[in-house]
Amino acid sequence: MYYDAEIKAWMVLSQSGRSWPHSSSPIHERDAFVYFDESRCRGTDMKLKGDAMAFLTAGPGMCKDKLMQVPSQP
Repeated sequence: MYYDAEIKAWMVLSQSGRSWPHSSSPIHERDAFVYFDESRCRGTDMKLKGDAMAFLTAGPGMCKDKLMQVPSQP
C-alpha cells in the first residue's frame, strides 16, 4: 500500500503490478506491506497484524520528534 499524491488516496499495488484504491482492493491492508513516507506517517490508521514488523530509515537532520513517535495501542 502506498499513498498516491496525484489522486490523494491510498492505493494497493499487487505483485503483478495492478493497482486499486484502498477502498475497493481485494487485498486487505492486514495482508499488505504498507509504505509510510514522512508526510503520511502521522494520522494514518492502518489495521495491521499484531506481529507486523517495521523498519526505519534515518538520515542526517532527522529530529527526535520524528524518530520517537509512539504507536497507539488498541
